[in-house]
Amino acid sequence: MKRIQILSLFVIATSMFLCTSCKPDGKPPKGDIDISVIEKKLISTDSAKAWARRYTDTRYKILTENLGFQDNRTSWYSVEELETYIAYAKREAKKKGFKINGFRLRLAVNPESYYREEGPLTTIYISPTRPYSQQGSFFAFQPGPGGDDDTGIHALEHGGVGNPPNAQ
Repeated sequence: MKRIQILSLFVIATSMFLCTSCKPDGKPPKGDIDISVIEKKLISTDSAKAWARRYTDTRYKILTENLGFQDNRTSWYSVEELETYIAYAKREAKKKGFKINGFRLRLAVNPESYYREEGPLTTIYISPTRPYSQQGSFFAFQPGPGGDDDTGIHALEHGGVGNPPNAQ
């Protein structure tokens, strides 16, 4: 009899746990990450390394030879910087009366005030985007996925540059 009571308590406790571990809408509980939005855009670390090697082999050598120095090709931002920037961009967009729909990473060259002795370095900055507007446009189609990065919101730059790459 005691075994039946313990087994019954175990079944009840397990059922209660299973019933409360998922929200009613069927979504995983907070804390779990639903990667379905990005799943098809993820590449393996091996692919990323191969793509970086391909850049080195096909573009970086040409740039280095023509510039006469090793240019930067990476920017680094901490998780805290990125999360803060996303929150900042959302807040500024709300003040301006629109929602951002993404972020664009753009290659650029630092201004003269940033030049090293060898010359200006490539940089990567991040800017928020909003849905394309057709106001004032005579085109009946959107320019493609993404959005307009002319939002009036400051872009994020000054990521830490990686060491000038030595082909890696």
